[in-house]
Amino acid sequence: MGLDGRSKTVDIVRLGMQDMIQEEVKSKYWLNSKVAREFGEDNDADRVDRKIADTRESLNDVDQKIKLFEMTVGMEGAEGSEAELAALRQQKAQLSATLRSTKAEKGNAERNRAELKRKILLRADVVCATLSASGYDILNDIPEGFETVIIDEAAQSVEPSTLIPLKYNCKRCILVGDPLQLPPTVISQTAKQAGYERTLFERMQKLNCNVVMLSIQYRMHPQISVFPSNQFYASRLMDYQTMKTYGSVPFSSIFLSSYFPYFLTSAKDSVLTMKTLASDLMFSTMSRERNMALHPCATRLRRASWWT
Repeated sequence: MGLDGRSKTVDIVRLGMQDMIQEEVKSKYWLNSKVAREFGEDNDADRVDRKIADTRESLNDVDQKIKLFEMTVGMEGAEGSEAELAALRQQKAQLSATLRSTKAEKGNAERNRAELKRKILLRADVVCATLSASGYDILNDIPEGFETVIIDEAAQSVEPSTLIPLKYNCKRCILVGDPLQLPPTVISQTAKQAGYERTLFERMQKLNCNVVMLSIQYRMHPQISVFPSNQFYASRLMDYQTMKTYGSVPFSSIFLSSYFPYFLTSAKDSVLTMKTLASDLMFSTMSRERNMALHPCATRLRRASWWT
């Protein structure tokens, strides 16, 4: 929705390394994919690079032949003539000229792509990036910076990394995270002792900045959520109204015991299989989340404690 109240298509750009981006996101929103579509040269860079590599290889071969000729010319029994040597030198000059022109072609293409990247970023409504990628030099070409910076999982990021996107003079910064869950991964004990594990989220929280708790959860069955709510969130974590039925175990009424043993293993075709110890009953149901299978073991957990 735009500022005028009308619907609007949001222009999103994703920065980062292609191996770290999902295929669907990469094809639609990745900056390099957008450049390739608009520039119309999906494989042009590869073609130019191959031409440069092939020209260099040919140039090296000619160089070796010239050196061999120069070492043996005039020697008794030596093969080749001055004319052949002159032809090789002429070939070397031609290859050198081709290499220079191809490098210039690559330089022009890179400058054109860089300019197109800048234009794409300037017209984007939203730029998505990891904290590290938010430090890319190309973002310095956006003179007005970013009005709003939203940092997800801010309670799992070390403070120096969180500061990277704040260099763009944002008017507001929204930190999203849960300081009661896993902290940043810091291996060095010395760094931990020096406070490197502390997050900007934690620092701002201790400075009494405005913190808003999202108190409604949409994932867990109430029999599961009651524990973290009481243990960590002072009983403030509420269940969405449909969570009592959403994620219930099919045929749960047939289990006589209030405890049910199970074991997690991998499975195929997103099928959830369960086998009870009491009745040797087998049944299947589609799993909305991870592919898993449940089989009997000594572990005893309350039945109906499921979420999807």
